[in-house]
Amino acid sequence: MKRNLYGLIKRALPGGNHGNRPDIRAFGVGSIAMALVVIGFFATAHFYPHSAIAFVSKNSSCSASTCHGTTISGATITTGINGAQATSVTATAGSTFEVDWIFTNVANGDPVGVEVVVPTGWTVAKGTANTTGLTGWSTAWNLSDGVSAWTGGYDTSTEYPNSQVGYSLDYNGTGWDAGSRNSAFDDASSGDLDGTANRMGCDVRITVPAGTPGGTYQVVVLGVGHDGSKAKGHIEQVITVTVPSAGTLQFSSPTYSVAENGSTATITVTRTGGTVGAASVQYATSNGTATSGSDYTTASGTLNWANGDSANKTFTVPVTNDTVYEGNETVNLTLSNASGATLGTQTTATLTITDNESPPTVQFSATSGSGAESVTPVTVTVTLSGTASAVPVTVPFSVNASSTATGSGTDYTISASPLTFAPGVTSQNITLNIVDDTAVEPNETVIVNLGTPSNANLGTNTTYTYTINNNDVAPVGTIGLSASAYSIGEAGPSVTITATRTGGSSGAVGISYATSSGTALSGSDFTATSGTLSWGDGDTASKTFEVPITDDALVESNETFTVTLSSPTGGASLGSPSSATVT
Repeated sequence: MKRNLYGLIKRALPGGNHGNRPDIRAFGVGSIAMALVVIGFFATAHFYPHSAIAFVSKNSSCSASTCHGTTISGATITTGINGAQATSVTATAGSTFEVDWIFTNVANGDPVGVEVVVPTGWTVAKGTANTTGLTGWSTAWNLSDGVSAWTGGYDTSTEYPNSQVGYSLDYNGTGWDAGSRNSAFDDASSGDLDGTANRMGCDVRITVPAGTPGGTYQVVVLGVGHDGSKAKGHIEQVITVTVPSAGTLQFSSPTYSVAENGSTATITVTRTGGTVGAASVQYATSNGTATSGSDYTTASGTLNWANGDSANKTFTVPVTNDTVYEGNETVNLTLSNASGATLGTQTTATLTITDNESPPTVQFSATSGSGAESVTPVTVTVTLSGTASAVPVTVPFSVNASSTATGSGTDYTISASPLTFAPGVTSQNITLNIVDDTAVEPNETVIVNLGTPSNANLGTNTTYTYTINNNDVAPVGTIGLSASAYSIGEAGPSVTITATRTGGSSGAVGISYATSSGTALSGSDFTATSGTLSWGDGDTASKTFEVPITDDALVESNETFTVTLSSPTGGASLGSPSSATVT
């Protein structure tokens, strides 16, 4: 220590130099003693339960050469609490209990000191003249004067590293005197306090601050002095103090639920872990996805528990039963401002209001449709029916892989998925933009499927097929003669006429042919001929017919007749030349 505590005490007495026994006769008749009560505070300002010793003992805080760090061999200490010998006590927050202790054999004709260490914030006051329950108690040790704060001459860095302030309790032989610092000693001389050598006692009252959390704490009482070889030492006793808990207040569950038509929801709050003292907590509701006024009625207030009361407390939240589909909705529940007890971990909870209306139905208004390739855009209608919805409904859609039309702009494009129905909306459209190309192709289909909706059920019409009717026709071709003039000798016997199909081959086609007289006369110069030529679908081969020639014996000039094509069928066109002269 910066100043040797016991050197200071000894110097306060005549002849009080180290190694010399103080002379008590200079102080008159009676026993003169001094008890120093030092309160060990912890560095934090909060109160915490202690599982280990609350006092950083002299054994560990300093060495025997500088303070009373050794335990004196042969020394004894006995403690009494509230009038009965004990080393433990149960004390509620805000209460006071008395500790009395007797210690022996800590000194051999030298001064002794009395110390007590308590948790941070706990207070120490003088004891009372009471029955201690300790054998050998002397009334000379009863405290009868005040307690004064004292910080001077005390080295907290070596003696009590966790202490911030000390207290001195002095008495002058007739009563405690806060204004003086008299030596205390206990031997068999005429100045001995109780008339018995090497025995000293003290009593104090210790107050547990209001609001101290429940748990186990420790108080340490000590006697310090010099043994026969003048070595400093001590004897100590740990007193276990159990502070009953006022308990914790919290919701009984993180979640609650109530049907929309259930009128009210009952919410339970528990008190566990202790019931000391009255306790209360405030509760309140706030909007989650549910809205106060339309879905539920706001609730707030205070729940109260009496001392010793551990029964669950409840409050109710009224809910509104409407006629629109909203889906399940939530209300936030909160506990706050606990008094007389602490809040537990479950200070928030969620109340779910389960909807009792069936969700609406979403489906296609029809299952199929069709249109020419040139008709665009095409609207495919999806409807929402049944219960009115107060929440948005969404439904995804996709093109089925079995569709024969090609998307991405080849045959069509489609609007983006999903469809969203705002509250009150009952119809939405999927848009198909059809590409009018020039390719000759068969009719093609776009098949659209509805996926799983949110806030609605699927109806029966979940697939829609749209047929794109092709408007491009393959050419059937043109039919004409292979030449505009043919010639044949009179000896014949016939002339071959060729017809061709060009520019297309789609479908079956046909054409009529016939001969007519010119300078050559039918019957005498050629045989009149008529008929039809036919081509099948895809057939482009040339077709021919024969006209018989008459070889007469007359001497005559060259003569001519005409061959003519007419009346094409199957959509074929009459080509050129459609007539030819045969010479």
